[in-house]
Amino acid sequence: MSFILTSGCTNLTLFASAGGVMVSQSGLAKAYNGLDFITTVTTEKSIKEHIYDKHVQTLTRITNH
Repeated sequence: MSFILTSGCTNLTLFASAGGVMVSQSGLAKAYNGLDFITTVTTEKSIKEHIYDKHVQTLTRITNH
């Protein structure tokens, strides 16, 4: 069923790996992983990638001026 709901193998892999990680971690980690999963599925970037992109762009602007 989850294969039908996802648009590709990468989403299925993310879903399976996120579920495995969530079983063994604390509530805060479960919440972060759930939010990261939703972010990745909707934007095709993880939370870490969004933060990295924002900071690299800011640092690039600062160093180029």
